[in-house]
Amino acid sequence: MKRVLLATLLLLAACSAPAAAPAPAPSPNSPPPEAPPALGTNGAAVPVLRWAPCHGSFQCTPATVPLSYREPRGATITLSVIRLAAGDPARRLGSLFVNFGGPGTDGVGELTRFAARYPPELRARFDLVSFDPRGIGGSAPISCPGADRLPPAGSPLRQPDAFFAASAATGKACAASGALLTHLSTANVARDLELLRQATGDAALNFYG
Repeated sequence: MKRVLLATLLLLAACSAPAAAPAPAPSPNSPPPEAPPALGTNGAAVPVLRWAPCHGSFQCTPATVPLSYREPRGATITLSVIRLAAGDPARRLGSLFVNFGGPGTDGVGELTRFAARYPPELRARFDLVSFDPRGIGGSAPISCPGADRLPPAGSPLRQPDAFFAASAATGKACAASGALLTHLSTANVARDLELLRQATGDAALNFYG
């Protein structure tokens, strides 16, 4: 009997306990959660593109960009940029930036070689634009004096010592390029591309690569 009475008292106590207060609703005026910072060019000046005829039906221009996007108003380098203007200006949609991969592939030379292979409708409605990525071709190319006279690298599996010794020697030869080497990265090429996108006046990036 005592057990039944105790169970009844516990049940009544549980039922009479005050309900937990609901969590407060977010204020309609509360700021939204912060979004992660977007990739940006840190206020770097947009280059002015001065197109001039080159390579037959193409146009070329230099473009000045920061050496370091941590110092957007510091030292600069010059990129080599090329375009094939849209064949039907009245129906032009904008610029299509073309990247040919790599590493070490020059966009200027590749566009002159491959532009004619793109579909006529594409070439009619877009300016095809490419550039030599920084450190390559006409865009502040790195210098590796004497690297062409170094012995063959060999095989990393069959002659690992010779391979890594040759690779180290090449690296030392390229060190002549100094500070430029520390600013050659995919991220910086993407930032260069964003500045070029702004320079062409396109509201958004059209990219093929």
